[in-house]
Amino acid sequence: MSGLDRNQYANLNLIGTRARNLILESPFSKEFSKALILAYKDLCNNGDLAVAVRSSATAEDLPDASFAGQHDTFLNVKGESELLEAVKKCFSSLYTDRAIKYREDKGFDHKDVALSVGVQLMVRSDKGCSGVGFTIEPESGFENVVLLSGVWGLGENIVQGIVNPDEFYVFKPSLKKGTYPIIQKKLGDKKLTMVYASEKEKETTLTIDTSLELQEQYVLTDNEIITLAKWALLIEEHYHKPMDIEWAKDGITKELFITQARPRDGSSYQE
Repeated sequence: MSGLDRNQYANLNLIGTRARNLILESPFSKEFSKALILAYKDLCNNGDLAVAVRSSATAEDLPDASFAGQHDTFLNVKGESELLEAVKKCFSSLYTDRAIKYREDKGFDHKDVALSVGVQLMVRSDKGCSGVGFTIEPESGFENVVLLSGVWGLGENIVQGIVNPDEFYVFKPSLKKGTYPIIQKKLGDKKLTMVYASEKEKETTLTIDTSLELQEQYVLTDNEIITLAKWALLIEEHYHKPMDIEWAKDGITKELFITQARPRDGSSYQE
């Protein structure tokens, strides 16, 4: 980082590539690799199940800065060697060009921002749907609605903002009273769906065109919308502050999950 041109950032790509390669080309210690593999086997009950390998920077959500989306996440990772490689790629993504420039702009010392990697069993939303939720209306700050958005398949497309999702507005007072709370539903085009790639593919996920039939269907039923809204409300009440959530529906078991929750003010971070 000492060689970074901080005036024009003309060598940003070169410095970022060198930093990432230092990590990618360095081996994990035997102890670290063993601990990762043992934890993976325990998580998968001694099998080789698909997992999500997710980056989470220590300074990811702060009142005056958000690192969300800057670091890499890998989905449908299966097997010991693939897990170790994905974890290393997560660590190296601390030095993407975008992350380096953002820390420079915000005045963060590069040594002060660490990165942890969470490994979670995959929810089979590749065969279902996934999305995000807000316990206040994010643009106006109106506190009496829960806004849920969703797309078919894995959630990375909606997190990255490259797909127009379905949107569901739920009125909190009606939700609390037990009366019908859905006040608006907007059908998004959902033109793309992220699914698992076959084992023959180099990548672990694949983005495909959504069928016209699915584009014209809402990703959630009314009962599912209400269930997720109730969960979002419980999370908000637990933390005593407005929350952002991520949710997923397993297309095989038809179960709904909350996969992540964090306060909108960035004061803490929970998964």
